[in-house]
Amino acid sequence: GMSVAAAIEATGRHEFSRGIKGEGRGLFCGMGACHDCLVTIDGKVSQRACMTIVDDDMQVLRPAARPDLATGQIADLCSVPHSLTTRTMDVLIVGAGPAGLAAAEVLAAAGAKVTVIDERPSAGGQYFKQPSTRNAAERLSGDEQALSGAALIGEVRDHGVTFLSAT
Repeated sequence: GMSVAAAIEATGRHEFSRGIKGEGRGLFCGMGACHDCLVTIDGKVSQRACMTIVDDDMQVLRPAARPDLATGQIADLCSVPHSLTTRTMDVLIVGAGPAGLAAAEVLAAAGAKVTVIDERPSAGGQYFKQPSTRNAAERLSGDEQALSGAALIGEVRDHGVTFLSAT
């Protein structure tokens, strides 16, 4: 349940990538808003270490400051998937924060088939941010903001809304 950034920080290493001038770049915002923790994960470049959950046998590498165009490194950035999943819905909501959750709840209650996408691993946004580890959940067990967010997320799910996280 720990992010790649948290795991790297826990080892005492503080550099995730290199800037244009080659300087070390470390964790800055910790919430996916900046690009200081970009790493290559399992060959996929420019992944946010603070937004990616650690997985067994994951390979995390520090990327070069700039891809070397002559060696074809840029191809990893532009790869096209072999197939795409098709989904049918009435409404697509981008963002699973408070506004997206409220809109999804109202629309689904009115009978719309709703899908909510969010770049984070769980719904709630920055305001209703949900704990991602058991340890964090135990520490936030009495946190009214996290609890009210969890309740709203549950109500939205009960209306049949589809959530696509890390999207």
